[in-house]
Amino acid sequence: MLVTFQNGQKMPLVGLGTFLASNEQELETAVNVALEAKYRLIDTAYFYSNEHVIGRVLKQWLDSGKLKREEFFIVTKLPPIGMTPEKVPFFLKKSLENLQLTYVDLYLIHMPFGLQFVDEETQIPMKDGKIMFDHSTNLEAVWKALEDEVDAGRVKSLGISNFNADQVQRIVNIAKHKPMNHQYETHAYFQQKALREANQKLGITVCAFAPIGSPGRKDFCNSMGLKFESNGLLDDPTVGRIAKKYNKTPAQILLRFLTQQGIVVIPKSVTPTRIQQNIEIFDMELTAVEMKELETLDRGSAGRTEDFTALKGVKSHPEYPFKTGICCIPSINELCKIAEKSKNVQWQTHNQLRTFLASNEQQLETALNAALEAGYRHIDTAYVYSNEHVIGRVLKQWLDSGKLKREEMFIVTKLPPVGMTPEKVPFFLKKSLESLQLTYVDLYLIHMPFGLKLINEGDEDSRLPMKDRKTEVDHSTNLEAVWKALEAEVDAGRVKSLGISNFNADQAQRIVNIAKHKPMNHQYETHAYFQQKSLREANQKLGITVCGYAPFGSPGRKVFYNSVGLKFESNGLLDDPTVETIAKKYNKTTAQILLRFLTQQGIVVIPKSVTPSRIQQNIEIFDIELTADEMKELEALDKGFAGRTVNFNAFKGVQDHPEYPFKTG
Repeated sequence: MLVTFQNGQKMPLVGLGTFLASNEQELETAVNVALEAKYRLIDTAYFYSNEHVIGRVLKQWLDSGKLKREEFFIVTKLPPIGMTPEKVPFFLKKSLENLQLTYVDLYLIHMPFGLQFVDEETQIPMKDGKIMFDHSTNLEAVWKALEDEVDAGRVKSLGISNFNADQVQRIVNIAKHKPMNHQYETHAYFQQKALREANQKLGITVCAFAPIGSPGRKDFCNSMGLKFESNGLLDDPTVGRIAKKYNKTPAQILLRFLTQQGIVVIPKSVTPTRIQQNIEIFDMELTAVEMKELETLDRGSAGRTEDFTALKGVKSHPEYPFKTGICCIPSINELCKIAEKSKNVQWQTHNQLRTFLASNEQQLETALNAALEAGYRHIDTAYVYSNEHVIGRVLKQWLDSGKLKREEMFIVTKLPPVGMTPEKVPFFLKKSLESLQLTYVDLYLIHMPFGLKLINEGDEDSRLPMKDRKTEVDHSTNLEAVWKALEAEVDAGRVKSLGISNFNADQAQRIVNIAKHKPMNHQYETHAYFQQKSLREANQKLGITVCGYAPFGSPGRKVFYNSVGLKFESNGLLDDPTVETIAKKYNKTTAQILLRFLTQQGIVVIPKSVTPSRIQQNIEIFDIELTADEMKELEALDKGFAGRTVNFNAFKGVQDHPEYPFKTG
């Protein structure tokens, strides 16, 4: 049984996995047993440190004439310490030497994040007790180097492993030789349907590691002092019942469940009887009813067994693939300023505003502490919000106490509209870093594509300036020039990645056209009533991830706006009957369903709350996965532009700015 790649190459549906197979004699026996049992796919990796054993067995079979090279399919992988363009040929050559082959059938990027190279033997480099990550990983550049190996004949096909959907899309966007296969964890408890659909749309086949839930990992992890609880998939009653009907083992049923969907499986075993059993699955076919029963076992992200967090600090890597993307946005000050302006209140009343903000600092501190305690590691703020100093104070407490390391958090802030000139970029970034008490931010966004005038050069607190009751708009904004100034901050190490906010598709394209450091993320309003599908597709084509603010329609804005005399009607999304029905089914809040709707599409969400219980709820959304039908029901709620809650119309005159992003044309 085979799957066929887009390039015509064929890959066996069942292979021998070799992760954690470090005992040379055991592995040698296992590979021989597998080949005798007609396995023709063997999966390994430089990282596993066992390629040389596999190579020794393969050479024996080739030399004896029992097997020809074209009759077997070998997969190996580029290690994290090889994740730079110049290291690609070095590590592929090492793998080929170990395997005693002139080419491999499929070469994968093992993980999308890189580790620093110390030497070829040090797979996980450490310094002062910390893992040495390489935060400069450039996936696109690595892919281009891999394509050279295809052209040279040392690799038949390329693939990826442990990527998320956006990372996959980025590779496809720039590829001459597209990825043919994506290897990631998938099994009945963790089916990753959305990721599989994303791969299918791109013509990429799927290979499942841990297809029976990786029960053998427990012994290994325990031996290393790491906690690992088996998910019990092999003992699931539904699986057991179906296995009994067909006189098969639970493992065989789980493998058939995947292969019947066209998913390649690579179960790891060194036990001869199990190796034989694992390939004896094509003499039966599960019924449609049984397939549905097994599909209902899906636990979503709660079923995941591998998230790489054993690599301490991995979540801070820009390419860590499993970011939950939840954070709190305390944006009270921005709303206050908008309200002031619309009411024609002059800036002399600013002292009253500061009193209001001072009374909320404790509330924000409490919210931040609750978020960090709940496991949030992504905090989104902005210079305009006037609260970076509060966030900085809390972060410093956590860092000083040792409860948190800098590389474990992800901090986003934004260049304000009054800083939208090249010479102002370093000034305002420095102000933000001082307030946050940090030496760098993980992501720095252009807050809005239009600029406002900085009326008094010495008064950087005039965040949203007015004159004669009108917004002081700077019509000379040059987005490309501002971007070049931002790139200098990346080169200087003060910013890890750059992004944009509230741009339209044309503006995003213009930045990509001139960028040395391309935008990694685009933050804009998106929720079930305002899904902005065309903008999201435009970002995907450019390899830009999406972050949705106002993910449930910003209901809290109504109370504040009304309190200062501004009209703001909540869109009622939290009370939508469709959302309520789905929430009731899963015993979740409507807010949790709306967040899951977005995150299940790979969209980062940043719900704002200062209520500890809601902060906790907002991150507890990965223990469910919405069905395809439920996703379609929620997609049908889209109201287009009528669903928008933020259009900056409160900024009188901004609609005339050349870079105003929401022009209807």
